[in-house]
Amino acid sequence: MGKWDDKTIHMQEPKFYNLLKVMERHDKTADASARAVQRLKADQSALPPLLAKCADYWRYDEELAGETVAKYVTTLNRLFRDLPHVLSPADLRLDDITELKKTMKQRGVGPSGINSAVFALRKFLTYCRDVQKLKVLDPKEIQKARELRREVVYLDRQELISFFRTMNVKTKRGLRMRTLVHVLLTTGMRISEALSLNRDDIDWERKEAVIIGKGSKQRTVYFTDECLRWLKVYLSMRADGNHALFVTFGSRPKRLQRYDLSKSFRHYARLAGINKRLTPNILRHTFGTILMENGAPLPHIQKLLGHSDIKTTAKYYLGADKEAVKKSHERYLR
Repeated sequence: MGKWDDKTIHMQEPKFYNLLKVMERHDKTADASARAVQRLKADQSALPPLLAKCADYWRYDEELAGETVAKYVTTLNRLFRDLPHVLSPADLRLDDITELKKTMKQRGVGPSGINSAVFALRKFLTYCRDVQKLKVLDPKEIQKARELRREVVYLDRQELISFFRTMNVKTKRGLRMRTLVHVLLTTGMRISEALSLNRDDIDWERKEAVIIGKGSKQRTVYFTDECLRWLKVYLSMRADGNHALFVTFGSRPKRLQRYDLSKSFRHYARLAGINKRLTPNILRHTFGTILMENGAPLPHIQKLLGHSDIKTTAKYYLGADKEAVKKSHERYLR
């Protein structure tokens, strides 16, 4: 039998060949129709305008920070892209949630990331139910992923000494870093809170500042005398008129951003020989742990850290020095 090709088929079985061509054209038309249907569904989806209204509600009624709202909306857009059949919140079922968790896990997303998505989804459904009066899945039915409790990472006394020694305060960069570290370490502020401070936010006589923290909650933070001295030295070095407490260098200083500092913390950690992944948040953990080890009452630490739930504060017990825990065990169980 000879080689069969399109020409052979056409010569010997013209009807069969023509049928193949018709089927091919039909498949292409079907694909195009399917794509058109998907586009039509996307146009008919109630989700985009509802998400926009929800974002406005979070921003202006609940007064959440713009960064927080943006994070929620980005997460929700990503989730609903994985559920093309869901055109409105009322379409969402528990099976869809299970599928989302499965997809996220396959992509390497950990329990913490999955729970962040769950929180955003619960919050969106709560808005749909309570504000828009829509019949939607009960947010409480969406289960969180189980997270393993991890020890809180913090710097011990020797690591702190080594860390401070690496900063050359005779340079502008070193002085700014030293001052920022003092602020983070003695107030317990999140890095976003510290970088949002303005010069005139600080009450120098009362040694405190009122800040807007996570969830747009107001709280008071307190400065030590040493921290205020470093702030005065740092501010006296600056010749710019920018009202931000921490600024970039150059002819036009701007408010310092978190991404400006990621390399700096890694750099100083290497110089200090610290083998931990040093981040601004570790200084916050260190603040909480030092207070705990020095006997500060847990509710006071909760207030200083700005935690809404005291269970979150209690995790600093996990970061306590193991030897100190052993000594406490021996002391109180004699």
